[in-house]
Amino acid sequence: MEPGETPEEALKREWMEEMEIPVTVGELICEGAFTHFSGNIRLMAFRVELAHENFRMHEHTEYRWVTLPELNAADLADSDKIIADYLNTGTVR
Repeated sequence: MEPGETPEEALKREWMEEMEIPVTVGELICEGAFTHFSGNIRLMAFRVELAHENFRMHEHTEYRWVTLPELNAADLADSDKIIADYLNTGTVR
C-alpha cells in the first residue's frame, strides 16, 4: 500500500498497474499473516468484480481460472495458501 491508501484503493491500483483491469472491490473474505523477505506481511483478501477479462499483463506471464481441486494441487506461495485454506475450510490457520 502507498502512504495514505486504503487496502481497497491499493487493490484497485494494483489490478490496473499489473493487468489494466478496473475492479470493484467487495467484502473482505479473509486475512492472515506470512513471512516474506522483507519481514512479516499481513494479507487481506477481498472479493473483486472484474470490469472485463481483457488482461494486459505487465507483471505476470500467465493467468487461468482453476477449480478448487486444481488450486489444492498447485504449488502455492505461502500467501496463496492463506486464501486456499479459507476457500477449503472457511477459516484461516
